[in-house]
Amino acid sequence: MSDDDRAGLAAEYVLGTLDADERDEAVALIDSDPAFAALVTAWERRLSELHAMVDPVTPPAEIWVALRARLPDDPAAALVPPPVPAAAPAIAPVAESAPPPGLASAPTDAIV
Repeated sequence: MSDDDRAGLAAEYVLGTLDADERDEAVALIDSDPAFAALVTAWERRLSELHAMVDPVTPPAEIWVALRARLPDDPAAALVPPPVPAAAPAIAPVAESAPPPGLASAPTDAIV
């Protein structure tokens, strides 16, 4: 990974814009690579100044109400995956048939 890629990964980690796999990669690098951990710390310092420059904004009450309505009564329940069915239903094989009118089938010798 190039120095630019490492710096970008560290910055995106601090911003919170990584997907789960990238975040896991960054956490592993923080734990195993002191130079990468230092990059993350440097980005945290740089970006914390921006945080200090912005006044907090309280969202309107209707937004909080809408968010609460979308959450389960027990937030921990949202972390439990749904049960997996014991056996997948069998899929019936598709019978071979002629192509619909107007559609010519490709000759098999033309497939490379």
